[in-house]
Amino acid sequence: MHILVLYDTYHGHTAAMAQEIAAGASEVRDAEVRLKQVVDAVADDLLWADGIALGSPTHMGSMGWQMKRFIDDVFASLWGRARLSGKVGAVFTTGGSGGAGGAELTLLALMANLAQQGMILLTHPHNVPGYRPDGISWGPTWSTGRGDLPPTEAQVAAARGHGRRLAELSGRVAAGGAPG
Repeated sequence: MHILVLYDTYHGHTAAMAQEIAAGASEVRDAEVRLKQVVDAVADDLLWADGIALGSPTHMGSMGWQMKRFIDDVFASLWGRARLSGKVGAVFTTGGSGGAGGAELTLLALMANLAQQGMILLTHPHNVPGYRPDGISWGPTWSTGRGDLPPTEAQVAAARGHGRRLAELSGRVAAGGAPG
């Protein structure tokens, strides 16, 4: 199955998280993973994928402008033809306040765009390893308020677990199995 990890980044934090999500997805047998920065992505990347993870830094309580532009331009062009319907979608974010208000709003905004496409939404339940301190139900978050410190073991575990779950569910759906 094909997994696309698509991200926007300002200072490299979201890129690092995207790499861990891609690494987790790569652990699943038969998963082919593409890791792309949103400025380099095109509609064919979305159409290729069985599962898509969207990630963005949280900026002023919302997703980054390059991700929003991609959604407005590219996602919107596929919406009318339901080209992404039935694919699996997941979200993730980074931000100075971790899982506080702005990050949750970013995750919900990203997820709303997946729902508009008719995608199957993968959440981030509390039993995923590393869920706390930087996880909320919509997707993993990494707090960047610690400056230039590397991500914690829990943050890496949460991101990898999210990627693994995305690939596993995408594989079941692509094979015609039940999402549950």
